[in-house]
Amino acid sequence: RAAVELSTKEEPGALRIRLEVARGPITDLRLVVMPPSNAAPQVDGAAAPVVQLGPQRWAIVLPQLEKGVTELAVRF
Repeated sequence: RAAVELSTKEEPGALRIRLEVARGPITDLRLVVMPPSNAAPQVDGAAAPVVQLGPQRWAIVLPQLEKGVTELAVRF
């Protein structure tokens, strides 16, 4: 069984990400996103730094996730 299950929902100018952690803690999880523009994605309501990996690729770095559900709102 996967340690983390991920699901997404697209909204205008944003992406909702739901992470269900089956067993934790999980450390330094990176979610790679490719926004529709070259602008850096912004994560609402989470202490998750965003790191540029390339011209159109960004990583949202989640330092630690505990068992349970975490939801992120990512704006582009």
